[in-house]
Amino acid sequence: MNETVLHLIDQFGYATITLLILAEGLGLPLPGEASLIIGAALAATTGRLTLVGVVIAAAAGAIAGAAGGYWIGASVRDTTLLRWASRFGVSAERFEKARTLVRKNGARAALVGRFVTILRILVAVLSGASRMPFGEFFVFSSIGAAIWAVAYGLLGYTFGDELPWLQHVLGRTTLIVTLAIILVISLTVMVRRRLPRSTA
Repeated sequence: MNETVLHLIDQFGYATITLLILAEGLGLPLPGEASLIIGAALAATTGRLTLVGVVIAAAAGAIAGAAGGYWIGASVRDTTLLRWASRFGVSAERFEKARTLVRKNGARAALVGRFVTILRILVAVLSGASRMPFGEFFVFSSIGAAIWAVAYGLLGYTFGDELPWLQHVLGRTTLIVTLAIILVISLTVMVRRRLPRSTA
């Protein structure tokens, strides 16, 4: 897959980065993060792209994709969303729990979701499906997209000669962050269930 992404970026430049990241934001399991890192690595090693151009292309794709994913989630029927979620191995029960968590953690989910692989694909659609205010979603998802594009762009640019190693490390980091988020959410749910309900 990475070889294909490398070839496409080499042929079509910034447009490939923008389109892959945009499509990922619409809920398609495409290598958006990889395109950013590879584009930044090419900027460092070949000079045919610039780091600034790669970061702008990535941020633009991420912001546009998140907005599109939000409106898909807000417009499409639940039955269609459930069929879509099932392609990622998400059951109807888990989908509903995820939607509830996004509803309760709105801004934080929109911001942090950009840095976690599965959440990056799901969070925009879930935000729309949970009827999170679009203005709030757009602001925080855009901030997350900008930080993500700069951070991962700098990593790709700095470690361009060690691309396989960098992607391996980032893959592990994403897994650790995902597990940490799941642990925090689980503990929060357990604590809330054990707290006595208000009788007032």
